[in-house]
Amino acid sequence: MTHLRVHFDLRAPDSGIPAPELYPLALEQATWLDDAGATSIMLSEHHGSADQNCPSPLALAAAIGAVTKRCRILVSALLLPLHDPVRVAEDAAVADLVSGGRLDLVAGVGYVRSEFELFGLTIKDRARLLEEKLPLLLEAMETGKVTRDGTTYQVTPRPAQKPRPSVLVGGSVAASARRAARLADGFFPAVSDPSIIEIYRAECARLGYEPGPVHRGGRPRFVFVSEDPDRAWQHVGPAALGEINIHRRWTADSPAQNSYGEGGALTDWEAIRDGGQYAVLTPAECIALARGLDDDIPLTIKPLLGGVDPEFSWECLNVLKSQVLPHLNLDQPKPFGRIRPLDVEQA
Repeated sequence: MTHLRVHFDLRAPDSGIPAPELYPLALEQATWLDDAGATSIMLSEHHGSADQNCPSPLALAAAIGAVTKRCRILVSALLLPLHDPVRVAEDAAVADLVSGGRLDLVAGVGYVRSEFELFGLTIKDRARLLEEKLPLLLEAMETGKVTRDGTTYQVTPRPAQKPRPSVLVGGSVAASARRAARLADGFFPAVSDPSIIEIYRAECARLGYEPGPVHRGGRPRFVFVSEDPDRAWQHVGPAALGEINIHRRWTADSPAQNSYGEGGALTDWEAIRDGGQYAVLTPAECIALARGLDDDIPLTIKPLLGGVDPEFSWECLNVLKSQVLPHLNLDQPKPFGRIRPLDVEQA
């Protein structure tokens, strides 16, 4: 089975589609891809970025939920340390209700120093904030109540999924793996190192809890399909270069690992072609790649990579639908994690 994932971050650099056109286009493509058989649509979150990365993935999740019928809607990662967990529970419930119970969440600690400063926080507190806020989020979504300072408050509305949408913890280090074992329904590692998955499973065993699902990202990170890859790279290359460089700027002053490579800004997009992050494949190459992926690794496309031309984006999608998807056994959408009991002892 092939899990076809679509990633939208709605970056709108000056070289690309203006935001007032980009957001409606994303909804149009979400509808089209849902009908084509996409398993999940993944939305990410960043704040105050120069390229206008979407800062409100739960609002976007609700909009996508309103125009799609079957695919799961995955917010990864939800930067929970930046937000009030009760407010997140309310927004997540609304998105889950609008979508008919198709929302999944990955909680992350965040890694961009300026984002924490924007919200009046410090990045050194990110792990503590996540560990304080995640139990409140789970309690609010699952029980419809939250207790603060000895007083219990009602939280409405309740999500469509019972007892709640699944919540995984994401991350790239051992601490995040252990945090996922203690607090969440599963683990969403941000790196491909298999040892971090073993740390997660070992911590689950230590706590006496059966491990939840682990969802890994694939390599290449994002795939474009074209009958003429050399020509397609003229579109993908500059857009990918801009994305890589903004992530490098974010992580230059961050305690997080940089999955987009070390060092300063890149100047030549030709170096990206062999970097393993982005791939432009012929239909036959894409079919072979998809058939060789493990069950927990999706084939991920990013049709609105910031800076690409919309006509090129649709061209790649049409080739994917007509020449690749008919040859794949597409996975059926299902929740990302099984819900763990709220009363599991945390140690």
